[in-house]
Amino acid sequence: MAEKRDSLVALFRELGYRQNMASALNNLGIEAHVRGDLTRAETLYGEALALHRRPGNRRREAGSLGELGYAVGGSGDWARAQHLVEESIERLTAI
Repeated sequence: MAEKRDSLVALFRELGYRQNMASALNNLGIEAHVRGDLTRAETLYGEALALHRRPGNRRREAGSLGELGYAVGGSGDWARAQHLVEESIERLTAI
């Protein structure tokens, strides 16, 4: 399944569909997170977050921040995780 999503990310990148690419990256991050690959999850969530920030989609940006915070917390960086989750909450309450 991850291979199909990797192919989708490449296709979306080629076509310039940033929102679709960000969603696919986030889904790959969730999959990596569930498998326990927190380093890959952090990378994928970070890429999704960068794409969600560009068009100003606050709800998706907040979701990516929360997912990233959850993965970072799982890696033991509690201060950074707290900051990310607080930023996620700020985005959600501003909607």
